[in-house]
Amino acid sequence: MIPKRDIIAVCDMDNVTATKDGATFINMIQEDKIIDDMSGLLPKSFIIVSDKYNGFKVFTSSLNTSTLKKRLYTRTY
Repeated sequence: MIPKRDIIAVCDMDNVTATKDGATFINMIQEDKIIDDMSGLLPKSFIIVSDKYNGFKVFTSSLNTSTLKKRLYTRTY
């Protein structure tokens, strides 16, 4: 679980990796080991969260961004 206050962005994997800058970002976070693969399968989205040690951390998800958005706004933590 990620606290709402720590979420910086929820991004669609296909849209981000379709651009040169997006692909560069994904490669950078993989090289720097700032990414945690939580999807278990092919990731559909990723969540950028604030991290007090590195500035930010990225978690992948097998859920699409619309599902994550619904869960973000319907659940209370």
